[in-house]
Amino acid sequence: MDIEQTKWHKRRWIALAFLGFSLLVISLDTTVVNLALPSISNELGSKSSELQWIVDAYILVFASSLLTRIHRRPIGRKKTLQIGLIAFGLFSLGGALSTSTGVLIGMRAMMGLAGRR
Repeated sequence: MDIEQTKWHKRRWIALAFLGFSLLVISLDTTVVNLALPSISNELGSKSSELQWIVDAYILVFASSLLTRIHRRPIGRKKTLQIGLIAFGLFSLGGALSTSTGVLIGMRAMMGLAGRR
């Protein structure tokens, strides 16, 4: 292998690590929300239909944004991934600090949009 191929090979594994980390963050979030549903119901007084929206808001927005992929990424894949992870973290923090079910559902929907980046 020449030097250029070696650099590319190393970058490929770094990219795979970041993509794996992104998937881990999203999977952990889904697990945490499902485990926290009884506490969310007690703390926020959410009905069962609202709890269903808390779980589904993220998936609905994420999946619909996959189907309607019409935007371009002029800033590159790396920056797009970084912005998406930061936005996902901020919306996740907003969801953790929410004091009403509606705000939590909104934050989960925005996390779905950020997860798509």
